[in-house]
Amino acid sequence: MKTNVYFSRITAAVMPAVFLLAALLPIAGSAQTPVCTYDKKAPSLENARHSLKMTDYVCAEAEVNDFLALDTLSLELRADAHVLLAAVYYAKLKNESEQRREVLDQFKAAFRVYREWGGELDIKSPQFQALMEQAKQQVEAERTGAPISDEAAVGAAGKCPSSKTALLSTGFFLGATGFFLLSSSKTGDKWDDYEADPLHPDGLYDDYKSASNMKKLSGGLTIVTGAITGYLWFKYFKNKKNCRQNLGLQFNPTEQGFTLTYSF
Repeated sequence: MKTNVYFSRITAAVMPAVFLLAALLPIAGSAQTPVCTYDKKAPSLENARHSLKMTDYVCAEAEVNDFLALDTLSLELRADAHVLLAAVYYAKLKNESEQRREVLDQFKAAFRVYREWGGELDIKSPQFQALMEQAKQQVEAERTGAPISDEAAVGAAGKCPSSKTALLSTGFFLGATGFFLLSSSKTGDKWDDYEADPLHPDGLYDDYKSASNMKKLSGGLTIVTGAITGYLWFKYFKNKKNCRQNLGLQFNPTEQGFTLTYSF
């Protein structure tokens, strides 16, 4: 009897929550589908660009596609639309291979319809600019019939070098420098201990020699890592001059919002 009472109470407490959850699920599902409020009879690149800046990539993509469906566009406007759609895909897609494919396709579509396109890009990242240059060269190769590989196109676009190796070497150099300073301090302490004892025992001198040898080793390591680090940074900045990278503060849209980066 008690079991039935407990079951009835539990059922009475749970059922309202179940009904409430069932009522909210359709609302939550519909909230995930954005409602695009642009004028579908008169889509514009300006409004689509605003959606891109607001990270509303679904509506930006939809409006650009509706804009491209218009049969009154000039070749330049059609190219502008493809370039803007490339920016939408670059910001929207997370999968790198899919992102690269879609962006390249839109850039190539732009240069196919308007070969002299030279407008301003909505995304200023070096990678995005490199994809544009790669697409441009591939379209030129299509016209001339000359084969061009992806690697050659990326290289011609001025791919920026990575500073990871130089940064890693800098870490080793700083570690070696710290070890050298520590060894130098320890060597001085051991010598002071040896000098302070009037008997000058061999044991204290051996400790000093051991610390001194460690100091020499760490000093040599510091010199070697310093030379390598200097060379790597020299090589990095030398190659960096030839890459297409925007200097200073950059403001780019991403799927999570906006990113601020500073390049030097």
